Amino acid sequence: MHFETGILVLVFVVLSLVIGALTRDALKNTPIPYSVALLVIGLGFGLLQRSGFLTENIPLLDHTVLMVADINPHLILFLFLPILIFESAFALEVHLFRRIFSQIAILAVPGLMVCTAITAVLVKYAFPWDWSWPLCFMFGALISATDPVAVVALLKELSSRKRLETLIEGESLFNDGTAIVFFMLFFGMVVSPGEASLNPLVVSLDFLRVVLLGTFIGVVFGMVAITWIGRVFNDPMIEITLTIAGSFLAFMVAESVHASGVVAVVVIALLFASIGRTKVSPEVAGFLHHFWEMMAHIANTIIFLLVGTLIAGRVQLDNMEMWVALGILYVSLQLIRAFSVVLFMPFLKRIGIGINRQIATVLVW
Repeated sequence: MHFETGILVLVFVVLSLVIGALTRDALKNTPIPYSVALLVIGLGFGLLQRSGFLTENIPLLDHTVLMVADINPHLILFLFLPILIFESAFALEVHLFRRIFSQIAILAVPGLMVCTAITAVLVKYAFPWDWSWPLCFMFGALISATDPVAVVALLKELSSRKRLETLIEGESLFNDGTAIVFFMLFFGMVVSPGEASLNPLVVSLDFLRVVLLGTFIGVVFGMVAITWIGRVFNDPMIEITLTIAGSFLAFMVAESVHASGVVAVVVIALLFASIGRTKVSPEVAGFLHHFWEMMAHIANTIIFLLVGTLIAGRVQLDNMEMWVALGILYVSLQLIRAFSVVLFMPFLKRIGIGINRQIATVLVW
């Protein structure tokens, strides 16, 4: 039986939303993170498909999982990344963000570079796959960025430490940008090994160009959207539409000129969170926040189910060598992250809001 691709996409989206609602309801008053539960459910779907159970019993779902396993990774980036990045940056407390920006910058740039370099050395010498140095650094950049979704969600439930939340989420936003920039730089070396080298000066200059150009694009699109919104009064359809269009256009234009789309979206979101607040109509402001929260929730729900399904469909889960490597990598990443935070502790203590051992422990976690 043949199913149209559009129908399969629709089935996956609707199924994801239903599973997300059921999972969120089931996890109330439990310590299990929502995103981890969805990942496990996605793994279950992928394994059911690989076992042949779906092929025999639910062919529509079988075709849907196969379609998901073959999805274009660029589609995932271009569709979901602007939503997640904009919502996180737009929700930041800007006055707190300004106070702790120096700490965020240290953790997100030199901190991530240290983690990337040590992880690359680990992968090169501890694992038996004999990867090239550019591939090791590419993997290091990919795996070293923090993803604090579950941590920040728990912090919001358990404490009112807004400064710590802002520090963790701000670092995540900017080290996402840093990691993707370095990932793409090293990816270029992997696919075209004769055209580039691991020259620190060349990598640094390329990094600066990508980040500064992304910042410029974010400022341009942000100011155009904010100026336009300033001319509109109390029309949520126009004002919210402009935030969507601005974030996606900034991301797409930045990526098309080989700049950082993540940095561009972070910049436009921070502009909306600061000077944009005075331009958005008072009646629309609350609606705007709830709209982006909902968008981010839907994106997270689809992404974690998608990732679980992809892993189950593409990875050899019965390969013990992979599980051993994963265990070594997991423990090593905690130690590398701890080393990075401790290394910069003398600076982090003296700037921004300061830092103590308890905050450093949460940062490592």
